[in-house]
Amino acid sequence: MPRTWLTDRFGLDVPLVGAPMAGVSDGRLAAAVSAAGALGMFGVPADAPGTWVAEQAAVAAGSGRPYGIGLMAWALPGAPGQLEAVLAARPALVAVSYGDFAPYVEPLRRAGVVVATQAGTTEEARAAERAGVDVIVARGGGAAATAAPRWPRCRCSRASWTR
Repeated sequence: MPRTWLTDRFGLDVPLVGAPMAGVSDGRLAAAVSAAGALGMFGVPADAPGTWVAEQAAVAAGSGRPYGIGLMAWALPGAPGQLEAVLAARPALVAVSYGDFAPYVEPLRRAGVVVATQAGTTEEARAAERAGVDVIVARGGGAAATAAPRWPRCRCSRASWTR
């Protein structure tokens, strides 16, 4: 297996990260992906209470391997229990995307968590770097179908990265 920053940082056998798709992935999937040697993640639905996050984190941690959690930034102001549960669980990686992620970077990093966000344009990537994000995920145009109903700024294309 190739050695990369990803494999070294998280102790992975396989340089892959499972997508934290809210409503599709849960702690069981994250645990299975992690047990297979990659980094499993689960996505938190916007209306999920902190107790759900804590339960899924416990399941994901059951593999004994690193795992991650995906949060939707636009949902966090209305669901403070989500961030509290994530901070208590201390997963290896947290992805905060679709909205203003900046207020969540420092609390997560103080907890020892690697922070990721998605960027659909070069300017969004630069903003993520300025905010102190550890990992920037290049988001393609297909993400707009998922995020657009709640986050209308999610309009991206491959061309926006090449300007």
